[in-house]
Amino acid sequence: MDLALAKTYLDCLAHDGGGWTFQTFDDSEEKRLALAKVVNVARGETVSRLLADLNDRGAGIFVTVNRTDGKGRTAENVVALRALFVDADDVPMPKEWHETPDMLVTRSQTRWHAYWRVRADTPLVEFTTAQKRLAAHYGTDPKVFDLPRVMRVPGFLHRKGDPTALELQCTGSDVVRTTAEVLQGVAELPAEPERKAPVPASSANGDERLFAAWAAKKAADVVEGDRNNKLFEMACEGAGRGLSESVVFGVCLQYANGLKEPEVRGVVRSAYSKDRKGNPPQRSVQATAKWKPKAAPAPQGELDRLLDDAMSGRRYVVALPWPQIGAATRALLPGTVTILAGPPGSTKSFAIVQCLRFWTDAKVSAGLMALEYGVGPHARRVLAQIVGDGSVDDDEWCLRNPDKVREYRKRASPLIDEVESRISALPRGVPKTPEHFLAWMEAKAATHRVLCFDPITMMEKQRESWLSDQKFLDRAKDIIEAHGCSLILVSHPRKMQQNQTPQMDDLAGGVVYSRFSQTILYLHWHKPKEVKVSCSMGVTTAMANRTISIFKANNGRGIEGAKFAMHFDGKSLTLSERGKIAD
Repeated sequence: MDLALAKTYLDCLAHDGGGWTFQTFDDSEEKRLALAKVVNVARGETVSRLLADLNDRGAGIFVTVNRTDGKGRTAENVVALRALFVDADDVPMPKEWHETPDMLVTRSQTRWHAYWRVRADTPLVEFTTAQKRLAAHYGTDPKVFDLPRVMRVPGFLHRKGDPTALELQCTGSDVVRTTAEVLQGVAELPAEPERKAPVPASSANGDERLFAAWAAKKAADVVEGDRNNKLFEMACEGAGRGLSESVVFGVCLQYANGLKEPEVRGVVRSAYSKDRKGNPPQRSVQATAKWKPKAAPAPQGELDRLLDDAMSGRRYVVALPWPQIGAATRALLPGTVTILAGPPGSTKSFAIVQCLRFWTDAKVSAGLMALEYGVGPHARRVLAQIVGDGSVDDDEWCLRNPDKVREYRKRASPLIDEVESRISALPRGVPKTPEHFLAWMEAKAATHRVLCFDPITMMEKQRESWLSDQKFLDRAKDIIEAHGCSLILVSHPRKMQQNQTPQMDDLAGGVVYSRFSQTILYLHWHKPKEVKVSCSMGVTTAMANRTISIFKANNGRGIEGAKFAMHFDGKSLTLSERGKIAD
């Protein structure tokens, strides 16, 4: 064991000055749960004794490559990228690199991982495609593309079989690059068919759909050495919900990651079988906490249900494309309402389709009801954001450049097709009544984690508008609370207030929306100006042409009243975060 080597690796990885999130697993075949831990460590703290003790007891020591919020190790916890990397197992180390790695960890000439550090402001949505391109280029593990992926820490012993030390080479350079710079010389990926959900929409019932959606999220967190545990946990989940063994087997097979069909069937069968004494099989700690048999549910109070959801990972915050705002507000917890408001021209609709694209790329199921412009115009803006060229949103430019338009359309597939499938609009002639809005929510809530209305102010007003808004919001909250969704309503200040600095109660819909929502974000546009912002390195300056004010943040901690500097790029039609405006 070489703790100095481990520190060198961790310091080189955390070039952004942040902390680390460690994950430990039993390296032996016993898979002892006592050795499976998630340990969040802030910069300056030390856990070397704890990790060394776990390593001595047979645990493998892993670290989340990307930076987290220090509260867990899921995709929603990742707030910034740190490196692109590849993981090789039985792949000869290349004699020449397309770009010299910043770090190279080796166990042998055929078992190694290489890292290229990237800028901390790199959009999270670029990670998956970049990882897949690197894996294809070097012939390494193609499954290493999830945001919370962990890798073994050199300096601690590899405890599978005979204890083995890992070697580390670091360039010592302080240079960090963009993903485009790292990927120079790496081929683009060929277009892939979209992987469909394992449960057919025509035959699956609601329980099967929910289980399949849960399994898809669970599969994103599978790490080296934990595949069988995760499959067994999936099978226990399905068995505990009363689903048939064949349905659960089909879902588990979808996420077997190379495990042979008979082995998957054996894992599923063990979850449904009884031991020799006739008792049900022992579930993992996580599976036992998450589900109770549907046929005979155990009495459970609201507090216990809330705690079980939190412990099981079912209660989590969906990330936003702007990491600091998302982490500060924790806006998208299940069962919550978020208002995104702003005057005309503040680019609220661009922001909401940017969110939709971000969630689609992160495999978060989200749906948007486009009430003002319809499906096509919203999808066109997403296309512009994907290719980074807002010209495609201009009819005259498209007329002059048809070949470029076709090139952009082809390049954006299949992501743009998936995003477009998540955008809805009411059929022509159907009135925009609260009843039709709620019917859409009812249809989507069982299979979607986030639902959006853009803008909610298009809803037809009734005679007593305040009462109509109250009834709509009450029913909407019932729906999202029942299904664990988050609701986003795009709004604006009342017309008489648009030229003034609005207050929370000045939003369209009045006190009903401001009182019964959990988060209110106000997006305001202004001329480009230099502002002071707080970041991990202290206070610095940045140019901004937008500001997001936090009017309300019930899920955050002392963040109400804060303002974040933003920049809208007219070329890519995207909104980027500059930082919290310093007091």
